[in-house]
Amino acid sequence: MYSSKSEDFIQSPSSQTENYITTDFLKHCLEEQLVAITAEFNKNTAETKKQFLEILEKLKQSEEKITALEFESRANKEQNEQLYNQMRQIEGKLGDLEDRLRRNNLRIRNVPEAITQDKIPEYLDTLWATLNIEVSILNTKMERYHRLSKPSSVSQQLPRDIIINFQSHQFKEAILYAARTNQSNREKLGDIKIFQDFLSTPDNKERNL
Repeated sequence: MYSSKSEDFIQSPSSQTENYITTDFLKHCLEEQLVAITAEFNKNTAETKKQFLEILEKLKQSEEKITALEFESRANKEQNEQLYNQMRQIEGKLGDLEDRLRRNNLRIRNVPEAITQDKIPEYLDTLWATLNIEVSILNTKMERYHRLSKPSSVSQQLPRDIIINFQSHQFKEAILYAARTNQSNREKLGDIKIFQDFLSTPDNKERNL
């Protein structure tokens, strides 16, 4: 006869089964977990794909804007170059016209300021005589003469240039020729410089006479 303690170890088959996890149950749990993970992954993937497509669209729009700006910039650059070239052509034509108007002009530099306007004729008579040029002829061919205003870039201590306008450029050329070709005349002139009055010459660059 068995004791009561021995009877405690005797259990029904159904009660023993309830204490164990079956393979099917474990498989079912794993399948549910896999389905949940897959669903979450697909959701995240879809969201990531959506964000990626949005970024691509923004990049595309940015590239289109950049392309449009580059095209506009090139167009503006070409237009600016055309305008610049046209401006240079106009400046050149105006410069040529101004030079023609100045064709009969002659500049004399480094004449002391003590030679005032009323003394210029007498000074020019002496200068022409120094160059061995017929004074009477030149004096009758001069239209006007006066001192020019001084550019701000020139020292205020330097005398202002004297400009002379002749009836014809031939008389101007005769003076330039006499001053350039005769070494003795060049030495007689000393610091006095005689040169053409050309607008296109930077700062009315003087000839080294």
